[in-house]
Amino acid sequence: MAIEKIFESKLSCALYPLSLLYEALVKLRLFMYKKGLLSQDALPGFVVSVGNLSVGGTGKTPLVIKIGEWAKKKGYKVGIISRGYKGSYKDLLLVSNGTGLKSDVISSGDEPYLIARRLKEVVVCVSKNKAKAGRFISKKYGIDFFILDDGFQHIRLKRDLDIVLLGKRELLNKRVLPSGPLREPLKHLRRADLCITTGGNSKLLAEARLFTKKVFFASYLPKKVVFPEREIAPHFLKKKKVIAFAGIAMPERFKETLEELEAEVLFFQSFPDHYWFSERDITRLISLKKRLGADMILTTEKDWVRLVDKNTHIGYIEVEIAIKKEEEFFAFLQNAYERKKDIG
Repeated sequence: MAIEKIFESKLSCALYPLSLLYEALVKLRLFMYKKGLLSQDALPGFVVSVGNLSVGGTGKTPLVIKIGEWAKKKGYKVGIISRGYKGSYKDLLLVSNGTGLKSDVISSGDEPYLIARRLKEVVVCVSKNKAKAGRFISKKYGIDFFILDDGFQHIRLKRDLDIVLLGKRELLNKRVLPSGPLREPLKHLRRADLCITTGGNSKLLAEARLFTKKVFFASYLPKKVVFPEREIAPHFLKKKKVIAFAGIAMPERFKETLEELEAEVLFFQSFPDHYWFSERDITRLISLKKRLGADMILTTEKDWVRLVDKNTHIGYIEVEIAIKKEEEFFAFLQNAYERKKDIG
């Protein structure tokens, strides 16, 4: 066992008493909402939450985009609400009004900015108070189909459908913070209306089905490689010499994607999640490309929107989520929407 793993294991054990305290507080908070001791806000329309149990790394953004695309095609008035993690905005910020971007990535945070770039006809708003954001876009744009990005723990706001993504990471260490990666215990999947597993793992599917009956399997597929001046199909990366970097929750996943596409990764650098790249970082990578004779420099789309200089030297891989039994998934979503409409 590597020294790092031993240290992580010992540190995890040392922090376990704090995890017990954290879990007790999570349960107390849920109990207070359930008994009406804490009040919930409601929005004038259908509310679907896309969330997870762990701290980052389950690919919520591609699912939010997929649901947003579907809802827009159905003719619903769609609005996406996000916290805008690490955005510099103060209270509430309109990222997109459905006709164009109204914010920059520094103000909004990388994920809502990426969503707004991909869903050009959908309203995107950020606020730590999701109910406030929802009321704002409802009043201003007539939104009646709300998608909460990372909303599972935001129980202050009522929702009509809770979707939870579950990845392999949750099985490696099932402890809650700070001795593990979970924001809630695994058994809290019972609160979800449906679960999407993204690990391609039978054990993961079995674990999910212990707590929720409606389980779908999904995988992430490279859709295209995008440069500012051109786009290429992913299979063209085969045998190409690549310099790559990523500042996401699990950067090794990006490296694995490149290797699955049979790219020759000459150099790979991991950065902290949501890292803001400096001009020096980019200059160094460009110099490395020249020195090693690489064909290109690649990163993730979420990292690319955070680049100081989006020059032609650096491209990104656009990823989409593929849901097995997709028609059944969206039928479930539409039935929930129609039930809400009938009741309301």
